[in-house]
Amino acid sequence: MGKVFKFIVIIAIFGPLINGCTSARISKSLASGSIGCPPNQIIITNETVYRGIHNFTATCEGIEYHCTYMYPNPINCKKSSSENINKKKSSLDDGVYN
Repeated sequence: MGKVFKFIVIIAIFGPLINGCTSARISKSLASGSIGCPPNQIIITNETVYRGIHNFTATCEGIEYHCTYMYPNPINCKKSSSENINKKKSSLDDGVYN
């Protein structure tokens, strides 16, 4: 009975990820570890799922990150290129560019 119970629990937790459902709560938790912001400070937008691949935009402190994950692989979040362009423009406007 223990193995059956564990199987049911695993399906209940990971089933939505495999079947293509998405959850902002799960996305926030996963993105948190990747971008370094607490989940309660992250805003999730543009969530899509196709064939088990989850894509979404996570925004924290005004910075956008494009994130992708597919269970059981780790999440991959990268700063939005538009955020990088705005940061460079702002640095140039200030006369400093790193």
